[in-house]
Amino acid sequence: MLKLVQKWFSPRPHPIGVDLGTDCLRIAQVQLQDGEFRLAAAASVDVPSHLRANAPARFQWFTEATRELLAQGNFRGREAVLNLPAALMHIQHLRMAKLDDETLKKTLPFEARGKLPIDPGHCMLRHIVAGDIF
Repeated sequence: MLKLVQKWFSPRPHPIGVDLGTDCLRIAQVQLQDGEFRLAAAASVDVPSHLRANAPARFQWFTEATRELLAQGNFRGREAVLNLPAALMHIQHLRMAKLDDETLKKTLPFEARGKLPIDPGHCMLRHIVAGDIF
């Protein structure tokens, strides 16, 4: 019972930072101590050379290696912030009519279809309205 009460009142851990690099997997977590952020836990492992050019196999390896590193380290919590490789990111400029926010979010996947290398239904889409076109 005491552990449950302590858990309620203890500060929430900061998210675990995960860097899915081409040649290395790195994870780290910080904690606030005396008003400053300090490294609380960290681990890294090199990606095997035979997986570096094979993205699907590398991502499968990331899943297994991340589990192992988290189990071995002093990491707390289940929230994470990912640093994705550039190969998984795509930026596409779209020219669209001026729309309200809700309509824009609904229309964006249809406008992006055929302009992205994969189906927008399988993506996480984020947008920035750059300005009005005259």
